[in-house]
Amino acid sequence: MYDYKHLYTKMIILIVLQSFVHYYPDLQKYKNETRFNYYRSLMCMGFTMIGLHVGINHFGNGFSHPFSFQHDDMDEIQYLFMAYLIIDIIKMLADNNNRIDLYIHHIMCIINVIMAKSINKFGYLHSMLLICESISIITGIDSMAVEDGDNILSYHCKRFRKNIINYVRLPMWIFILMVIIRHTNKAPSILWYNGLISSIIMIALDMYWLKKCEKVIDKYEK
Repeated sequence: MYDYKHLYTKMIILIVLQSFVHYYPDLQKYKNETRFNYYRSLMCMGFTMIGLHVGINHFGNGFSHPFSFQHDDMDEIQYLFMAYLIIDIIKMLADNNNRIDLYIHHIMCIINVIMAKSINKFGYLHSMLLICESISIITGIDSMAVEDGDNILSYHCKRFRKNIINYVRLPMWIFILMVIIRHTNKAPSILWYNGLISSIIMIALDMYWLKKCEKVIDKYEK
């Protein structure tokens, strides 16, 4: 049974954290959206560290039993990540944000978590995928650079995102596809199809984000 009280508690904690970042004195000269992006960066740095922790420390059991191995660490992760996604969507709606790509990403992640949790299969693969959130570690810095007119710093941020897509996210989606195919007979059908479809959609989103980065990068490298 889904523990909504636990989810609401995590949401309150994140709202407090976001408020602290929003009102931090050194960030007051920046727009609200930039300050929120700084909060996103902090969260995604945390998710990346959590994903690395799970991926490394539970690799043996996780790789052998990706759809059945569970741990208390993973249960905490899904509530925190769900809280983050919900707050982010609410903020985007409140700001009339029209980033369709982000809505697709967030809603798909929420569906994946709910689906896995509903059949008690939220585990190793879902938690390890948080490493992919490393793409947003420099989102706040990039937004600040754009506001400050620091085009060189913004360029380096785009190069960072490009490298994360090429050397972290794409290999991760390929790895997930390989694990899904390897465990075809062990995976619940709903998770097998969902994992396959989600990986393909995520790769498509990455290609879209990669092209956006390259538009900026090409201005300085041509």
